[in-house]
Amino acid sequence: MTKVCKTCKQEKNVSEFYTYKNRLKKIRPHCIPCYSNNRDKQDWQRWKKGWPYKGDIRDANYLADRKALFDYHGNGWWWGNNDKEA
Repeated sequence: MTKVCKTCKQEKNVSEFYTYKNRLKKIRPHCIPCYSNNRDKQDWQRWKKGWPYKGDIRDANYLADRKALFDYHGNGWWWGNNDKEA
């Protein structure tokens, strides 16, 4: 019996797919290699760490991104405060 993987779009044997834990007869939509690659991307310990901008806080790209963020969301000081002033 064969099945097509949703990620790589290749037709593979059913033995190359994981089954659901609570339903062993139901097969997951992604093959084992595609599922493993996706799981590696979700591992926070493998993420690239560090400052995404080349300069310090005076970097033009950082300042532009920061301005766009604050223009869209505000500065966030009221976050979590549901009380409205009358």
